[in-house]
This record gives sequence, C-alpha cells and structure tokens, in this order.
Amino acid sequence: MPQNRLLASLGTVAAYLLGIGLLQYIISSIASLFGLLPAALAPWVGAMVMAVVPIVGTIVYLDWRWAWRLEHIGMEWNGQAAVRLVLGAVLGLLAALAAHSVTWLMSGPAWPLLPQSWNLRPFTGSELITVLGGAFATEMVFRGAVVSRYEADLHDWEIVGAAVLTPFLWDMVQRFMRLGMLDTAVGSLWLGAMSVSLTLLFLRFESAWLTAGLRFGMATGMMLLPLVVSDNSALIIWGAVAVVLAVLEWFRRQGMPRKLPPRRGPQRVVRGKTVRGPWGPH
Repeated sequence: MPQNRLLASLGTVAAYLLGIGLLQYIISSIASLFGLLPAALAPWVGAMVMAVVPIVGTIVYLDWRWAWRLEHIGMEWNGQAAVRLVLGAVLGLLAALAAHSVTWLMSGPAWPLLPQSWNLRPFTGSELITVLGGAFATEMVFRGAVVSRYEADLHDWEIVGAAVLTPFLWDMVQRFMRLGMLDTAVGSLWLGAMSVSLTLLFLRFESAWLTAGLRFGMATGMMLLPLVVSDNSALIIWGAVAVVLAVLEWFRRQGMPRKLPPRRGPQRVVRGKTVRGPWGPH
C-alpha cells in the first residue's frame, strides 16, 4: 500500500476527531456563557457536551463530509442491534462483576465479597446521561466512525493496527492539550485493554451496538452499582479478554483471502448522482 494512502486516511480521521473536539469546546463555551452559567445548570451542560454533542456532531459530520449514514458505521437500528446491545450490556456487567471478584481475592478475606447493600448508588439525571450517553458516544466515535473509515481506506493488518492505536494516540493528544505534558497514568492501562478488546470485537461483528452495550454494562457496574473494582483487577480481566480476542483475530485474518487495498474510498458523487448534505446539495 502506498504510504500516502495511509497518511491520507489518518489525516481524514484526525480531521474528524478534531472537528468533534472543537465542536464540544465551542458549545461548552457558549452554553456556559463563558463562566456566567448558574452552578445548578453546570452538570447538565457537562452531560450535554460529553454525550449529546459527539453523537449529533458525528451524524452531521458523516453525512456532510463522508456521505455516510448510521448503517455505514455499524449503528443501524433493528432487532439484531437491540439483541446485541442487551447482550453487550450483560457481558459488560459480568466483566465488572469478575473484576469486583478479583479485587476481593486480592484484598484478602477481611474485605466482604458482597457489598453491605445492593441498593443503587444515588445518582442524578445528568450523571446518568454522562455515564451512559458518554459510553454510547465513545463507541459511536472510536468504534463506529473511526474503525469504519479505516476499513473503507485500508486493508488487512493495516486496519487492525490503525484502529487499535488511534484511541491511544488521541488520548495522549487530549492529555497533552489539557495538562501540557504527556501523562501516562498506570490507572488508565485497563482502559486501554478494554479499548483494544472493543476494537477487536467491532472488527469481527461490525456492530457498535455490541461494543456500546459492553461499555454500558461496565459503566453500570462500576459507577451506578456498589461494585468495587481496582485498576489492577480491571487490567487483569480486560487484558485477558484482549489477548484472547487478538489470538482469534490472528487466526481469522490468516484464513481470509488476500486482497489488494481499495483504490479509493466512498465517493460523494457516483455516476452523476448528487449527495444531499445538511446544508443543501454538495
């Protein structure tokens, strides 16, 4: 594959991610009235910026720039999508329970396996939108849009490498812009292992609903239920999942017929047909 094609694909993805990030910053600044917003509304503004803006911005951007719809990124809603969403949520909750159990084993018998109360932790509507909406937005952006873009532009192991590395690189960029330095906290390693696992699952099943369900379940167990999960236990669980999925992906790729890289990505105009975007034909 010519190197310029890889760079072009990376540039396309970077432009998309920067566009979504810039949109979040602009709307956050406007919605907060540049610091003049009442404190009571601040959590709702944060929830909107974290969850709603990436979802709406992605839908508009994909139609405007790539002429894609939700079915192009594995998010077409149907009965199968609902099943995969529920299945993913159950598996994600089981992963949280497994990590909770590992935390118990590593903490010794003095620490109870079951929490004293299984009542839901009190949470507000804005927290629920941030946790669940943010999980959905993350999968729509990094699994749905980004991985699907690579699949349209690249081929074979180039897709896997670019898809796995992009969330890590983007996280480093965000940390650098926020902190002015590269912060590689050990606590984020398990998030990286989970990201690799979700990317490999998307490559196999082509469904962002499944990966969103997994993130839903994990977030529900850790943030909305009284499950205690340490960074080390979460790393053990998701690291093992990532290794298993990587081995399965290796054997799957070995059995796939070799094919040449695509000559071009999806075009906006095909045989005289005009693609209509959010601001008119273009």
